[in-house]
Amino acid sequence: MNNRQKRILTYMMLSVPLSFDYFYKLENEEVELIYYYGTSKTIKVPSRYSGSNITSLEEACFNSNQQVVEVTIQDGIEAIY
Repeated sequence: MNNRQKRILTYMMLSVPLSFDYFYKLENEEVELIYYYGTSKTIKVPSRYSGSNITSLEEACFNSNQQVVEVTIQDGIEAIY
């Protein structure tokens, strides 16, 4: 198991509402999107979730999802790493 897989497993334990199709990390009222597990082909990454700003994306957030064909990133995302 590589480090990315370990991180995903760690964040899977978070309480994630069904309407938000991401594993994520919330730290200092900022959200980092770790992994998209939804089924949409076209995705608009939101700038806010549950009252907190979404500020970053894991570089491989969409890599494992074969259905995704287009991703639009809203203003406010400061980093992709």
